[in-house]
Amino acid sequence: MEQASYGYQGDRTKVYETTVDQALRWLVPDAHGRKLVALFDGRVSRTTIANWRAGRRSIPQWAIDRIDQLTRERSRAVTTIKPGPGKSAIGFARWRARR
Repeated sequence: MEQASYGYQGDRTKVYETTVDQALRWLVPDAHGRKLVALFDGRVSRTTIANWRAGRRSIPQWAIDRIDQLTRERSRAVTTIKPGPGKSAIGFARWRARR
């Protein structure tokens, strides 16, 4: 059996080891480079963020507060979604109206 490279499981899916990496991937799914620097308002470099994500460097409190603020905003946006009639319910109502 072939050994998987560092950071990957045998089925080649990425293993996210740090909570910082998980949080950033939840906030910005295609998180990389400039998007991450913009997420922190340009206060840090890409290298610093990469070190936080890998766990090589501890994340400062202001960055934790920023991630917390962004996750709360996103959670609030998710809870404001209201369920509506699905496509099948709308289609059924139209079908019934035609009969």
